[in-house]
Amino acid sequence: MRLKRVSVEINRGKPGVEDVEKKLLSILGKCGVSLLPLDALLKGEDKPDAVFVLGGDGTVLSTINKVVEHEIPVLGINIGKLGFLTELLPDELETAIPRIISGNYEVQTRMMLECEFDNRKLHALNEITVDKGASPRGLYIAITVSGSPLGCYFADGLIVSTPT
Repeated sequence: MRLKRVSVEINRGKPGVEDVEKKLLSILGKCGVSLLPLDALLKGEDKPDAVFVLGGDGTVLSTINKVVEHEIPVLGINIGKLGFLTELLPDELETAIPRIISGNYEVQTRMMLECEFDNRKLHALNEITVDKGASPRGLYIAITVSGSPLGCYFADGLIVSTPT
């Protein structure tokens, strides 16, 4: 599918991100792509075809948490140090972005975790850690997988991770 509208999330704390942002926006403009603020999606107004993230793994993870309920593809462009969750480097933008915009890309579906705590749903791509914090008492932790009960445990904490 050709991308017509994208949102761009940027970690403004990364050195050199402004230059990469200018380069990306220029390429998107030349490809005829409209920019859609991610806030429009979060307010339920409009939905981009994809979200491009300028930052590192932390920025990718926080962006995924914002869009997980909407099933929008996220493309990470590494401005960070490690970049395990990013797909592109800034020097690859000029060749990769037009190819992606034209529909020449593959979406990788990743396993995600969902945690319900205090009537809130939290999502995670890597892992979820639950611990007792400063309390001297242990926790009762009920675990379900795809809606089926797996077990209930009393422990100091629990780490559940995905293959990512």
